[in-house]
Amino acid sequence: MTAVLSGCGGNSSSDDGPESNLSEGTQATNQDHRDSDIENNTSENTQTAQNSGDDAELHGVAEFEIIRLDVPNEITQPDTVDVKLTVENTGDARGTFRGEIDIDVDGVFLPTSIQYDAEISAGERATLTETLDPDRSGFVTFRIEGIEHELMIIPEHTGPQIQGVKLVREWTEHGDVYQNAIDSAPAGSLIVIAVRYWYWYGDSGVLDISAEYETNGKEMSQRDVIQDRSKRIVRQRGWEPQEDYIKISTYGWDPGVYTTKVQLRDERNGDLSTTKEVRYTLE
Repeated sequence: MTAVLSGCGGNSSSDDGPESNLSEGTQATNQDHRDSDIENNTSENTQTAQNSGDDAELHGVAEFEIIRLDVPNEITQPDTVDVKLTVENTGDARGTFRGEIDIDVDGVFLPTSIQYDAEISAGERATLTETLDPDRSGFVTFRIEGIEHELMIIPEHTGPQIQGVKLVREWTEHGDVYQNAIDSAPAGSLIVIAVRYWYWYGDSGVLDISAEYETNGKEMSQRDVIQDRSKRIVRQRGWEPQEDYIKISTYGWDPGVYTTKVQLRDERNGDLSTTKEVRYTLE
């Protein structure tokens, strides 16, 4: 008992004894724990910040903005056309853009829309390209979210294309080439040769065409080639069907079978059609 009491008494009265050493050891231990806690908290905070950045990309929202639509103003067949759509992801997450361009066609065989599907990272832009191969010439309009662009597809050959040449009773309006077609007319009369053809206006709205024709009969080998020109402003563009007519005096011609050959010339560029003919009888 005395040793125990003596030991207790010594601890309570000495500042440099084992109690003081224990206190310093405890303080050092506590400091180590505090330093460790700070380090652990710093590590946890850093990891949390990293996780937050990853979570933003994984769990954020992707938002897309159409920047521009690039289509050439015109191409000439047989060239293809690249339709380029530039899209920006303005959101805070990677996402998949799905968009559709509507296509309005005028005489051109193309799909009625183009679908785009691509993954775009947050803050990034992507240019998506679709290549089209138009089968025919004409005009095409591309539209997406208020953006619109028109393309003119120019044919490889723009010369007039004759569909038919007929002897007619008279010509007053489109359609008379076939509706008023006849096989014969009185010799010595003023006859009307009508022509239906396709004409490439492009986007000019100007018709400027001339007809060269010659007539052959049994009693004559050839008539002089005569040129008749027609020029006017119209609303049409691209390929459009047209009709024109030629009046020929047969005064002094003998009755018989005749052939009139017609060739058309586009006076804007000199392009020629193929030659077509019509056979008829003067009675």
